[in-house]
Amino acid sequence: MIEHGLVSTIIPVRNRPVLVREAIDSVLAQTYRSIEVIVVDDGSSDDTRDVVSSMAAQSPVPIRLLQQPNPGRGPGAVRETGRLHARGEFIQYLDSDDLLMPRKFELQVASLRERPDAGISYGWTRDFRDGEPRSDTPCRWTARKFDELFPALLVDRWWCTATPLYRRSLTDRIGPWPDVRWGQDWVYDAIAGSMRTKLAHVADFVSEFRIHDGDRQTGKGDWNSPERLLCYWQYQSALYRYARIAGVEPGSPEMLHSSRVDFSLARLLGMVGSTEEARAAIEQGIAAAGPAASRDLVWYRRLAGVFGWQALGRISFELDRFRGGASAKTMKWSWS
Repeated sequence: MIEHGLVSTIIPVRNRPVLVREAIDSVLAQTYRSIEVIVVDDGSSDDTRDVVSSMAAQSPVPIRLLQQPNPGRGPGAVRETGRLHARGEFIQYLDSDDLLMPRKFELQVASLRERPDAGISYGWTRDFRDGEPRSDTPCRWTARKFDELFPALLVDRWWCTATPLYRRSLTDRIGPWPDVRWGQDWVYDAIAGSMRTKLAHVADFVSEFRIHDGDRQTGKGDWNSPERLLCYWQYQSALYRYARIAGVEPGSPEMLHSSRVDFSLARLLGMVGSTEEARAAIEQGIAAAGPAASRDLVWYRRLAGVFGWQALGRISFELDRFRGGASAKTMKWSWS
């Protein structure tokens, strides 16, 4: 049973007892009081569950602690467990190391009430490093007003996970969280974007993205490893697919940017021996760029047929290291 006006905050966590306490506290400090907190533990081996249980026992606000079945599948699966247990009219996803500003729900619920056509409200987010003063400058593109997610979402996920507040009706339409190890939040928003979801904007800080020295899923590791490159291709191909559903045309500036990403991925995937994915990335890049802008990708495909995808990928990787710089068709990321 969905409860009118209720905001359900879903927090995935694994071995973060101190940070998750601060994240929960930021929810409990909301000026908007119709709230529930759902914490989903992804197999913690420390006292994280004890910390959450203690907070739940003392809180006047409902805090539920769930245990993720089959832990270790990534934050998307953990958020999905929380989503299935949520009772709210609105859904807030919050990573356990990030924070909400006190008026977030007050401002964003009001913006969605004022905009019945909008499925998502977002506002300013700032990033901060532990132990350093907060900035007064919104990060990424959270200060820009967009009416829809695409085409800008092809360039970058220009907000953080804690930035948006979703209508429950929209998350029900989106359905289960994508089964992608990395970039699942980007694909999740791409699904919303493919539905031409309207956005409501709040000109105020609503959340904080914490930069710290602890573990973050995307913070460490070899980005050119076969595992990560395959995941990168998985969500890059999904972004293109959902952008086309949303009506983004090949040859547009954002599609040209996406095409250059495809080209780069094709070279790297070929280098590590993922031939089929490299070939698919080139084909997608050609389709995204359109006939007038895909000559270099077409030539690369022909050369790969002569020299082999892996050998050409290795040569291209070395050339890219010395050449440096980005194509003129590559747009700046929101965080650059």
